[in-house]
Amino acid sequence: MNGRSTAIRLFLAALLIGLLTHEINGQILPVPDRNQVTPTRDSTTSARPRRDSIISPVIHAYPVFRPWDLRLVPDDQLVSWHAFDPLDQLPGQPEMARLSNLGTAARAMQPARRSNIGFDAGFHAYDPYLLSADSLVMLNAPLAYTDVAYSQGPTAEDGIFTGTLARRFGKGTDFRIEALRIYNLGEYSRLANHHSSLRMGIRYVNPRGKYSLLLLHGNHIIDQEDNGGIRTDTLLGDAFFSEPINIPIYLTGAETRYRITDYQITQTYALAGQVDRDSLGRLLVFHRLGWQNRSFKFSDPDPAVDSLYYGIFQTDQRGIRQFTSWSTLTNTAEVLGSWRSPRGSSISLQGGLEHRYHQWDNELQQDKIHNLLLLGELAMRWRDRLDIRGRTQVDLGDQAGSWLAEGGIGIDIGQWAELQAALLVSQRFPDLIEQQLTVSQRSLYQVAWAKPQQQSLSGTLRSDILHLSAGMHLGLLTNAIVYDESALPEQISETVAVNHFWVSHRLKVWKMHLDNRISYQSSNNDRIRFPEWVTRHRLYYDDLWFKKTLRTQIGLEARLISPWRPYGYQPVSGVFYLQSKEESNWFPQIDGYIALERLGFRAYFQMENIGRAIFGWKATASNGVEIPRLFSTVNGYPQPEMWMRWGVAFRFRG
Repeated sequence: MNGRSTAIRLFLAALLIGLLTHEINGQILPVPDRNQVTPTRDSTTSARPRRDSIISPVIHAYPVFRPWDLRLVPDDQLVSWHAFDPLDQLPGQPEMARLSNLGTAARAMQPARRSNIGFDAGFHAYDPYLLSADSLVMLNAPLAYTDVAYSQGPTAEDGIFTGTLARRFGKGTDFRIEALRIYNLGEYSRLANHHSSLRMGIRYVNPRGKYSLLLLHGNHIIDQEDNGGIRTDTLLGDAFFSEPINIPIYLTGAETRYRITDYQITQTYALAGQVDRDSLGRLLVFHRLGWQNRSFKFSDPDPAVDSLYYGIFQTDQRGIRQFTSWSTLTNTAEVLGSWRSPRGSSISLQGGLEHRYHQWDNELQQDKIHNLLLLGELAMRWRDRLDIRGRTQVDLGDQAGSWLAEGGIGIDIGQWAELQAALLVSQRFPDLIEQQLTVSQRSLYQVAWAKPQQQSLSGTLRSDILHLSAGMHLGLLTNAIVYDESALPEQISETVAVNHFWVSHRLKVWKMHLDNRISYQSSNNDRIRFPEWVTRHRLYYDDLWFKKTLRTQIGLEARLISPWRPYGYQPVSGVFYLQSKEESNWFPQIDGYIALERLGFRAYFQMENIGRAIFGWKATASNGVEIPRLFSTVNGYPQPEMWMRWGVAFRFRG
């Protein structure tokens, strides 16, 4: 089967099935995990319907664990949907370059603690590609709602397939299913990958509103082939190059497979009020039962040629093998009491216990761990002007001594200004991968680290009148754990200060728009790394054509990333380590595009990585031949050549 017929069949399947996932860049508002308390309201949640938008009916959505918190789904579908970027959905993280070569492990996850206390295996390289069941957003859609999209790069083997299907059955049952498929067998064959992620939820509320049942399911399969970096012969296989250039040759037959399966069932009882309405007084009882199974497997059957790459991982004739699996059974009971005045002011208090039973296996090491978490949450709102939230988690089980407390405040005075601030303090138990690892039945390390600590203060200021927003994130990391040049963990005993400041502005003159965002990031320790400056710029023309029936946008996007020393990636353990051999130069990431929208149909054509063509031909080999300079977000994982990407999307109602 040739590439063209494959693409056609995939596209037809998208139209026929109509149930696959993840809205592109905020068409359906991205909701943080249920543990995040900062009262954020990003551009998607606060968006107002455009006057010139062609898509009509207003749709509301609600997080699965807060069904009374209805939010407007913006009908502005065109802006930035063509630039799918999982990293943009990770608020509070240092900025990197955008993922053009989708599916590669092009993210150096920072050691900043996630809002989750308890056992953690520590495999997070692929988090940007997962659709978490906990963060599912249900649609308040009486009519069937379907949105599917397909995007393809220069070959049929390089593409993204996404979609969603939502439906309300009768008066009390909401259903939603999402999926995300990323595959890349294109320019760099040694970075071949297949990423599939699916999540679904169904929620039933009885006619009296006193009882609800929520069922959640998630399934993720991530396959990476030979994912230790590119090989010379796949990038520059022409005989014109008489000798190897400075591109390392890595793996020959390796494969990584990361699988996650989870199920959750949540029952809610209303002793007073109703489960899905923010009534004047409510008393709710929750019970949640969840099961999750994960496995991380790496195998390289033929490491003889490049065994030096693995260093301390001690290869033998049978190759390298690493297998870690763990299962978690979660049992949670909580009570929520709330009161609301007729004018909209409210207060709620939530508390409970959560027990997690973990069983993990890392070849020679097996163990069982119990977490007993004490949970507490407070939320206060004064009309629509003031919002205060706080949350705490304390582990009383086998990992006692890990805890987290965070709080946030939001002040809204309409279009003039919106202020948000958050404070977080935590102490966590080191992740499993930070404490021990067994490879090919050999114990590589087994260390008892001090508990890492984190304190952070963040704030944002937004003014719709001035089209201006700014923010900061000040963090202190104590006993942070990083990975040295051998990809082995080490602990930074002193306190590391991590700062992030940004400002963005939107300007419109006639039909022309100019959006700018400038970020400054700093760390007082070179073992916590990220680019110092990251700027984003978008200049585009936006108007309605053909008797105001076709919305058209033509633009140019650029990201500039200052020089820094990027992380390396170790596929055996799935961690990012501090390599010191390569340092990136100024990284100009430039794309040009045209995007169209009419009655739920969207299409775009985009020329990616124009910066490679403009700035790339500056390196010279020892034989005097001029060769392309590679731009990488992670060492050994280069951004692709300049190429054309296109995509289409359909949204149906009823």
